[in-house]
Parts: sequence; C-alpha cells; structure tokens
Amino acid sequence: TVADMYGAVSEQDVLAAEAAIGAFPPEYRSFVLAVGTAALYHREYFGLHPRCVERAVDVVDNTLSERTMMERLLPGHLIAIYNDGGGNIYCVKVDVGDDSDPHRNAVYAWWHDDDSEPQLMDESFAHWVRSAYEETRDWEASN
Repeated sequence: TVADMYGAVSEQDVLAAEAAIGAFPPEYRSFVLAVGTAALYHREYFGLHPRCVERAVDVVDNTLSERTMMERLLPGHLIAIYNDGGGNIYCVKVDVGDDSDPHRNAVYAWWHDDDSEPQLMDESFAHWVRSAYEETRDWEASN
C-alpha cells in the first residue's frame, strides 16, 4: 500500500496525549489532528489512532516506552514520531509555544547506540515527511 491514513482524531484526544507526553509542535499537531497516524509505503509514523487499535504506532505508548524502558532513555523534551526499524528514533521537541524558535517544527534523530546529542534532520516535520515519501516513491518506481 502506498499510503494508509488512519483517520482524524479529536482535539480532546490530542490534549490527552499532550498531557501525558508534552505539547506537540504545530506541524506535527496538525498532522495528528488531520490523519491520526499514517503509513507511507513502509514508513509508519506515530500518532493517535481514533480507535486505538494499532498500539505499535501510538505516539504516547512509544514515547513513554522510549523515555522509561530503553537502555538509552529518550530525553523528556523529545516526542518519538518514527522508529527506523534499527532502534533509532526520530523525534520532535515538546512545544513550549515559542514562535521565534527556528527549530519549533524540526525533526531530530535519536541514535540508540551512541551517546551523541539528538541530530537535527530537518527544520520542518511536514517537509521531512514529504521528502521521505518522495524518496521512497522514487526508489519504488525504479525497482
């Protein structure tokens, strides 16, 4: 399947998730409200599923697990949004409402096997998802 969008969620669902793990940055919040969670080709992006059927892509479950149960704990100021399948987690920052922050909607990589700081991957969650989709689409078309 090229794309599976699991369905919009309510503002109340998002507020409950944010109460558990921290406020979502604006671009990621818009994504969750609009589609809940999504799978684009083989990439499953964490979010909220309207019926909570697919816990493997639940942003709250994944973030809390990464913050409390892993050998290298995810810092509390990050929200897990994607697992690359090799244990590396892609994240957004907990939003503090600073409109002047140039990294407010940025995506970071949290490498599971070293002690490095989170690595900035893209300034924009929306651009990061779109770029990953286009890269995978182009790869699929050439194979």
